[in-house]
Amino acid sequence: MRGAELAFGGLSNVSYRIEDHVLVIVAEQQYTTGELRRVWADAVASPTWSEVRGVLLDVRRSGSLLQRPVAQLRATTGYFAMELTKYDLPCVLLVDGAVRYGLMRMTTAWLPQGVRVRVFRDEGGALRWLATMRAASG
Repeated sequence: MRGAELAFGGLSNVSYRIEDHVLVIVAEQQYTTGELRRVWADAVASPTWSEVRGVLLDVRRSGSLLQRPVAQLRATTGYFAMELTKYDLPCVLLVDGAVRYGLMRMTTAWLPQGVRVRVFRDEGGALRWLATMRAASG
């Protein structure tokens, strides 16, 4: 594995690593949207950030996602849409279960045109899609 991995003081349920040009953010159990933003900021500040060509947000074991109010989902979607646009990065949302899949599909409907985000249940399929996006963008 190349890159860095971070967990806030070992207490956060949000971590990241940069591997094979993909920023992988794993959000498990309970966490705040602030933790997601802090992990993103730390990844952007990491020495291996320049290698990132795509993002995978793994929320398969997220308990918080199922409890978020719609307004908070919209705000978080807006924040990450701006960040993905700023760095011109495709993103996959990796989910487990019908409810998480439906919630994440709903958030993609709020994205501005041109933001490349797809929802997957299969990690292999998600990584293949990111690889095709990276190949298409050069």
